[in-house]
Amino acid sequence: MAAVSDTPKAGRAGTLGAARCDNSNGWGMVGGMAPYGQYSSDDIAAELATQIETGEYPPGTRLPSETELRTHYGVAKLTVRAVLAKLGRWGLVDARRGGGVFVRRYERRPLSLSAAAGGREQFGGQLDVRFAPPPDAVADLLPGVTSVWWRRTHGQALTDTYYPQSVADLVPELRHHAPLPEPDIALLERAGMAIERRPTRILSRMPTMAEEHLFATPPNTPLTEITEALVTGDGRTVAARVTLAPGDQFVLELVL
Repeated sequence: MAAVSDTPKAGRAGTLGAARCDNSNGWGMVGGMAPYGQYSSDDIAAELATQIETGEYPPGTRLPSETELRTHYGVAKLTVRAVLAKLGRWGLVDARRGGGVFVRRYERRPLSLSAAAGGREQFGGQLDVRFAPPPDAVADLLPGVTSVWWRRTHGQALTDTYYPQSVADLVPELRHHAPLPEPDIALLERAGMAIERRPTRILSRMPTMAEEHLFATPPNTPLTEITEALVTGDGRTVAARVTLAPGDQFVLELVL
């Protein structure tokens, strides 16, 4: 690493530090300690972020302690805590109680929206089936529908699918408290409701407190929310589906 510069450099690519991480002996000083108060939390966070992004601190590596950062950069405890909070908001680190701050590790799995994968329930996950009014989130997709069969599967992602009563009458498997034997699109087609279109809306948003607890994600982790309608050739919407997936765990795959 380069020695401490005389003046801070702005931006994520700036080089401020003069330290290296030594897992056995702590932080080794290369160019001496910085003058007290020379660097702002933005300066220090930008440098650490660059070091993380370039692999100087690989995923899973523990960052230097608050005391080591204070000593190295010559700043106050509140400044160091502001630095670590910024890195957390940027999704670069996780704080572990009593264990320090670690570079966040991302291991993303594919989340497919292909027609072949549509409506395939995950065996081994949690399944809930209930009869209820459609929630506001999908009421606009099912105009005039007052009651739906609601199937929720919670495996790697959380998927809620809503079928009008008239549809479930033709496909009784949709009412059963057991995983569907095949994708719902295949069951619907066999009942004379072949799906011709799947209008889809994809957005990224921050989770509610309940969702953050449900997925057990670190703070400031966005969710990917996918809302789709299953529409037949005559323009009838026979199901609405909402999938939630932690943004740090999946890669969205689209087959157009």
